[in-house]
Amino acid sequence: LIIFRPMRRVLALALALVACVASGGASFGHVVELTDANFDGEVGKGPTLVVVSADWCTHCKALAPTWQTLATTLAGETVVARVNGPKHKALLKRLGVTAYPTILYLRDGSMREYAGGKRTVDALVAFTRGGWRDTTPVPWYAAPNGLVGKITGALFRVPAAAETIYKNIRKQHNLSDVTILFIALSVPVAAGVLAVAAADVYVTRTAMHAGAMRRQREASSFGGGGPQHGHAHRD
Repeated sequence: LIIFRPMRRVLALALALVACVASGGASFGHVVELTDANFDGEVGKGPTLVVVSADWCTHCKALAPTWQTLATTLAGETVVARVNGPKHKALLKRLGVTAYPTILYLRDGSMREYAGGKRTVDALVAFTRGGWRDTTPVPWYAAPNGLVGKITGALFRVPAAAETIYKNIRKQHNLSDVTILFIALSVPVAAGVLAVAAADVYVTRTAMHAGAMRRQREASSFGGGGPQHGHAHRD
């Protein structure tokens, strides 16, 4: 028994690691950093407890050790995550957060804000393991993990994507703001001109074809020439 006891511990640890990998692995004792890109994928793995914070926020810094402990305590039950609000502004708008830190609980397409007062490990574990049922969720249309929230999130990402493209163009090609603006305006204008030209060609060809068909029908109806008139015969 003494010989095999260490082996049983190793086997138990291996099984725990396998279970972690099977469930996604990202939340096993680790705080997941949520971004605009991975939000839907991480939240879709299961119940998620997330804190929206900022690097300059004193209360957020004080909460960091608690959050790490929660990630270990709730491993395999709940994804424990963090959103850097100032860094991911589109996601911040999607979550509807206006203050730091804000603690949110997301599951089954709904979202609840933790307002229990105490930000201790025990209080937050109790909230995650059932206390959330006593909290009214945000309206369905405001839930970031619902259908409307996903569509809204895609719309919020458009300005951020445009800003990223702008920065990359300016950095790689060393273009001025005026040049970039000119290019940005030229693309839709050129697309509009091409669309108008295509529409004009289509309308013209359709009209010509209709005219040709009409003339053909008229020619067919009078194909035998005009009506024949008889001449009176005089003796």
